[in-house]
Amino acid sequence: MNQIVLQAGPVTLYAQVASIMRDRITSHVWKPGEEIPTLEQLVEEFSVARVTVRQAVQILSEEGLLSSHRGRRTYVSWEPQVSDDAQPLFSYTGSVDKESGRYSINILSRQDFEELPPHLAVMGKASGRYVRIRKVDSDNGVPYAISDSYVSWAIYRRFPSKAEEKVKISRLIWDRARPSLPAARNASRSLH
Repeated sequence: MNQIVLQAGPVTLYAQVASIMRDRITSHVWKPGEEIPTLEQLVEEFSVARVTVRQAVQILSEEGLLSSHRGRRTYVSWEPQVSDDAQPLFSYTGSVDKESGRYSINILSRQDFEELPPHLAVMGKASGRYVRIRKVDSDNGVPYAISDSYVSWAIYRRFPSKAEEKVKISRLIWDRARPSLPAARNASRSLH
């Protein structure tokens, strides 16, 4: 089992644990109806106190992602919603008018990773070092998307300085990928 090192800071440890667990649920690392690791296993993995993991589980239970009852195992209760046409929502690159004064980006954090986190490494072949960019996209001051993007360092280093503060990540990748991408679209999900 890989041990995850959390950072003390403005985001509480239980919120960080809840965020990682939420990602595992919504990205189907932990599938609907599946039992999650025991409290003891999560305490060991995250190197935190039992109360911290309990608080994270409580948050996710209140969000409807987990079902947790005293004396029983906790399992994933979240089922992805499927639209009537069964097609995911896509935001094509350039779909937001980048010249509009209404569109804004707030970068929450940037973090270097020598490799993809284990729960994301199953999504394909990793290309070494990555930069994770957490950001909020807003239209006329109203946030409409919170995203967590992992960008290959080979592409990220081609971004103009602080470009991710002004332009959608998918647009920057489209413009800077070598060789050029034949098609680029950015699948979005909303976070609660």
